[in-house]
Amino acid sequence: MSPPRTVIDQLSAIARRQFGVFSRAQALELGLSSSTLAQWLDTGRFRLLMPGVYRGAEVPDSWPVRAMAALLAVGGQVVLARQSAARLHALDLPPGLDAGLALLVHQRTFPTLPGDICVHRTRRLPDDHMRRVGVFPVTSPARTLCDLAAVVGPTALRRSVAHAVRNDLADALELRTVVGGMGRVRGKRNLLRVCDELSPLEKDCWSELESFFLRAATQAGISPTAMNHPVVDATGRQRYIDAVWLPHMVGVELDSKRAHGSPIDQNDDEIREADIVETGWRPLLHITWRDLVDRPGQVVQDIREEIRAAEADLFLE
Repeated sequence: MSPPRTVIDQLSAIARRQFGVFSRAQALELGLSSSTLAQWLDTGRFRLLMPGVYRGAEVPDSWPVRAMAALLAVGGQVVLARQSAARLHALDLPPGLDAGLALLVHQRTFPTLPGDICVHRTRRLPDDHMRRVGVFPVTSPARTLCDLAAVVGPTALRRSVAHAVRNDLADALELRTVVGGMGRVRGKRNLLRVCDELSPLEKDCWSELESFFLRAATQAGISPTAMNHPVVDATGRQRYIDAVWLPHMVGVELDSKRAHGSPIDQNDDEIREADIVETGWRPLLHITWRDLVDRPGQVVQDIREEIRAAEADLFLE
């Protein structure tokens, strides 16, 4: 006997919300029988994707399909975590780290899953450590970074934390609070060190290049007064200078190929800078990523000399 049409429609609606997959428990809860599910499998209407989880025969394999299937297979209080949560939060990750699936489950048993799916157990998974991104339950950005600290090096961790701060996903205080409540965990010391090194100006950075420059300047003892500082140029237009030192009116422009690479961009930059300098700013220093990598000492020296020259001019005035 076929199940009522309303039951099939309800199951189809659930599957659509879940990228074409559903669990055995969901089907049975709607009133489908085990024999009906077995018949559908035999006829190829559905396929067994993971233990107790099915997908429609026409549903192609994809990361969202596998992620949803893994969550349904484990069941209970389970969330996507580590590199999988970082992917959904769009956190910056080292190349290759986003492979496979990572889940976090609050102390329970679960079925054996495919080898590229790693399930981590935790003793604590409070509500404020969890979020939803679309239909997916995931660890919060702060908890995700705390967990990633156990598997990535200090450089990659610093880059991911800076990315999170720039994009208002987490801040140093929240990271300290979350990792402090997790007890003794791997990577905790590295994460706390990154938080200690984080400049208050990090939240005002707009790119990884700006974060890189800010970190280098701060470590050299010449931290800018502000990042992306608004100024009004000679034409009355509001402009932004990437890094500034006040009251010296010294500014730095960080030139990336993406924003400043074409001849048109370079011409626009020259006009823009001339209009800024006309209002009293000193000619801007231009620094590239390559400058920061290949000659960081020279970059620091150039900035210090420009600040000293500005101080001398202020004294003479």
